[in-house]
Amino acid sequence: MQPNNTTCPICGSDNLTRFNSYKHHCFACGDCNTVFHKKKTGKYLLEYALPRTLCKKILPRQAFLRIFRDIGDFNPADFYDVYAKECTVESEFRRSEVNQLMDQFAVNGITFEGKSVLDISGGPGVVARHLREICDKVVVTEYSEIATRAMRETLGVETVQFDYAKDKLNEIFTEKFDIVLVRSSIIFCPDLDSFIASVGKILKPGGHILIETILPTLGEVFWWQQMEYKFPTIYAQETIEKYFYKNGFSLAYGYREYGSYIGIKQRCTKTISRKLFTWLIDYPMTLAYYALARKSRIPIDQKLHHKMLTQIWKKTEAAQNVQEKPYINYHAGESTKSTHFEYTYNGYLKR
Repeated sequence: MQPNNTTCPICGSDNLTRFNSYKHHCFACGDCNTVFHKKKTGKYLLEYALPRTLCKKILPRQAFLRIFRDIGDFNPADFYDVYAKECTVESEFRRSEVNQLMDQFAVNGITFEGKSVLDISGGPGVVARHLREICDKVVVTEYSEIATRAMRETLGVETVQFDYAKDKLNEIFTEKFDIVLVRSSIIFCPDLDSFIASVGKILKPGGHILIETILPTLGEVFWWQQMEYKFPTIYAQETIEKYFYKNGFSLAYGYREYGSYIGIKQRCTKTISRKLFTWLIDYPMTLAYYALARKSRIPIDQKLHHKMLTQIWKKTEAAQNVQEKPYINYHAGESTKSTHFEYTYNGYLKR
């Protein structure tokens, strides 16, 4: 029995395994395999040893908020305001992100030419800018008002501010789209069933939705345990598929990717200060909490790796439990360089 009568927000079960991370109480559901988080109250462990005022002055904002609580120091939306700056520079990684997206649809014979596309939480807008060159219409949403304005003014793409917790797509958009992209953001969605239903209402018959999201592993929990504004829910693949089938979609394509988080963490080791933070605080803390969690029988993938699911769903006339193709499993390495691991996409999906 869990404290405060905690139940799974997805299936309502109280068959939960509770385990701790640095900033959150974590719960893994034994019935649907969902992982969800409840933020701790009071001071975090390192706050007892480090001077808050001094650290706030000398540490970058991201580093400060990975150690300390936010007690009115920052606005959560500020974290997505960074897209306002990123949209001004198109990196090699961002270009390869576009190439990977094009291949995800090309290998299934789905074209973007002449289509209307909605890119949900699509900051910094680089994908939308490229799609605009071949699509009839492209709209990109983002949580931050500053980011949406910057993408509109800098890239010339149509933008709409969207909050998973407050907004419904069918109440924002009156037109219907051929393709909806949902890349790495449903972990912020509190009601996946309602969200998928709203997508169905703005999709044209035969339209497609791309879903990319992490799946529950101990790696996904502990590598991100210091986030002050952590994604609240990691949905299991079975849960995602249940809601899509329920809302009248058939599965056209799907694959899973696995990789080490060490590679991802290297993206933030470009300066001495970030290297010190990664290897003296972040990595040791990950190993410490992981070692404690392994002693519990947690009903999810026990490895410290990153696990990503990609699916393309087709809107059908009625709910059909149809999976058109078998799953493919990829592992990050020289032959498979997924942008999900902060690498440059190398075309492995077409091989």
